[in-house]
Amino acid sequence: MSSVLQNPEETHIFAILYPAPGKLQRLKELMADHINATHKNEDYTPRYLMTEQLDTDEPALHMFETYTSRDGADKHTKTENFKALMEAAEKEKVMGKAPYLVFTKTVGGYDWDRKKL
Repeated sequence: MSSVLQNPEETHIFAILYPAPGKLQRLKELMADHINATHKNEDYTPRYLMTEQLDTDEPALHMFETYTSRDGADKHTKTENFKALMEAAEKEKVMGKAPYLVFTKTVGGYDWDRKKL
């Protein structure tokens, strides 16, 4: 079986975070703390990647998140760590505009193991 789809309930969130001008580095720092807490506390989150958009005048961070189920994805946004991240982002005004979020399910492809679904 491919590493892409470990179970039929697997759910992904793709999020684009738009930092306020001059706040990209601070947003990365806040996200690094959040990533560490997610890794430590959320065993229902097997993949949680932060990437930075290349070749653009408007910097953005792209989050690729995998959860064992839709319930896990919903649970993630209710954790104390997530709430603390949102409070800090609001207080420090690190976001230039609201994040773009989409929930998805895998329907085809392959991952690092190159085994196709």
